Amino acid sequence: MATYTKNVKLLKPAETEKYDVNLRNENWDKIDKAIGDTSDLVKKHKEANPIDHPDGSVTTPKLRDKSVTLPKLADDVTALLQRTYVKKTGDTMSGNLEFNNGIGVMFNNANNTVKTKIRVAPNGNFDIGVVESNTEYGATDTLNLISINKPKWYNNKIGGKPLATEEDVNRECSKRVNKTGDSMSGDLILENNSALKLRQANTNKYHVIAGDNGTFELGSRSDTQKVKVNSINRPEWISGETVKQFAMLGDFSITTGTIDNDQYLPVPQGFDENECNWFISPNNLNKDNNKLSLYQLHTLTQTPVCRREGRKVIVGTYIDRHSSNSDGPRYNSFFPGTANYMCIAFKRG
Repeated sequence: MATYTKNVKLLKPAETEKYDVNLRNENWDKIDKAIGDTSDLVKKHKEANPIDHPDGSVTTPKLRDKSVTLPKLADDVTALLQRTYVKKTGDTMSGNLEFNNGIGVMFNNANNTVKTKIRVAPNGNFDIGVVESNTEYGATDTLNLISINKPKWYNNKIGGKPLATEEDVNRECSKRVNKTGDSMSGDLILENNSALKLRQANTNKYHVIAGDNGTFELGSRSDTQKVKVNSINRPEWISGETVKQFAMLGDFSITTGTIDNDQYLPVPQGFDENECNWFISPNNLNKDNNKLSLYQLHTLTQTPVCRREGRKVIVGTYIDRHSSNSDGPRYNSFFPGTANYMCIAFKRG
């Protein structure tokens, strides 16, 4: 008994049946029609706009590479790509971009000859401007921070601190004394018994300017051999409202000697009389060794004298003699003597 094929119903005679050419031709007609119908469907499918595969029969392995553009993907696929991946041509991210294992972001210059990286180094440092091809420095030539406002260094503990620019540093340095030499417009205050130390040339010794417990010290007790005060005008000692000029060696004069009675005390050269202070004492109250006879010694009063009247010196002994019939001195004599003197002179102006 004859049977039929599943798809196009071709007649399959049994082996016991006679061959019929008409039946065979019908089979060829069915085959031709089936092929024609398929060709028509394929052509219609290719020419359809748009091509629709609602049954999802078009799968990834069936598609040739780059045969489907992004707009032709299903809406959910397009949304997934837009939501999940960053476009190489530029995009905006809503989350963090994380790099692990020291991998960073690489920036190339215009001709791709220099590659500069931003990364987290293995030691935890955040590196900006790493150039791995620069074996000498490993860094970019110049790093510019570009902003309208001054950039800051920040952490949670101290907050934000503006970075100092070269102008800031120069401005602050101008407020301080340069070690190579400078001038100050204000006071230099040394606290806690600090001192100024001036090193002596080619030695490890110092001259010291210091204050200790209310005492101002100029010079080192162990290292300073001599102190010179240099000024055009004479230096002065000032205490409150009191001003006293320093005395120089030439301002003092101390002279000594002996002088006879009725002579004038000498004024040291370069000084005035009103700048002198004289002190006298007896040297010999009878320089001529005058003697009295026994007759003259009847009644005797002896009075030594040593004084000055201005510069005039009076030194010697007054002798008062009495007679037996008189109540008071009847005769008197003066025996001149010599005096020791000291003159201390001090210039007053």
